[in-house]
Amino acid sequence: AAVTLARALRPAIAAVALVGGLALMAAGAAGLAAGDRLIDPRLPMAAATLAFLATSLTAFSESRWREARLRRRFEQHLAPGVVERIVADPGSLKLTGERREVTALFTDIEGFTQTTREAGPEQLVAVLDGYFEGVTRIVGEHGGMVDKLVGDAVHALFNAPLDLGEHPRRALACAVAILDWTESYRAVGLAAKIGLGRTRQGLETGIAIVGDVGVGAKLDYTAHGEAVNMAARLEALNKELGSSICVGPVAASRCDPARLRPLGTVELRGVGSVAVSTPV
Repeated sequence: AAVTLARALRPAIAAVALVGGLALMAAGAAGLAAGDRLIDPRLPMAAATLAFLATSLTAFSESRWREARLRRRFEQHLAPGVVERIVADPGSLKLTGERREVTALFTDIEGFTQTTREAGPEQLVAVLDGYFEGVTRIVGEHGGMVDKLVGDAVHALFNAPLDLGEHPRRALACAVAILDWTESYRAVGLAAKIGLGRTRQGLETGIAIVGDVGVGAKLDYTAHGEAVNMAARLEALNKELGSSICVGPVAASRCDPARLRPLGTVELRGVGSVAVSTPV
């Protein structure tokens, strides 16, 4: 009973329940003694207390280990407030995989390959450090999750791993904020000196499969699906359209039309005709 209490209830409530149980045990022994039936309750009471303490310590250690593991997994991907929500309610997170609607946002720096040839290594790393710090901060401020950093690109997800209301609208606002910030960032200091290019972005909404992928310590929470592929292709489409942000049709349909203007209809291999937009 002591072990069950320690595992099933919160520590304070379990301790009160244990004390109550021990008091009942002592009272029962006293009642039996009044009827000339002697039972020494000290040994079972001591055993119950030790079992309760040992189980509580084990459960506490397991809880702290799970909490530390979740923090390590997500503190580089999500805003601190979202990480705290996950730690407080780990059951809300489905790491083993689920189908979930997400808005995917991909960024890329124009002409970055040429920049790597011309810039010094220390300068390039310093500029990228500042760039990633700014972009990932903006993603977190808009409720998104940084899926991964690939070269000079940032891959972000909205509405994963936890529900995020109006995630297409938030992703669009995030893309506009990233563009504004990166334009300011590349106009001054080392970024201007090495000629850092403008940031192009693509975003689209759709169903994706999200969850842990990998082995051992190399597990990575990520997403796979048409929306993710579309975001990448829309980002690349900016080169042809001369735009900085290219928004897919599903995401556009979920945002305020007054905030978008059409870029036209394009043919994407394997998809067909797609109407794309950009923020006003």
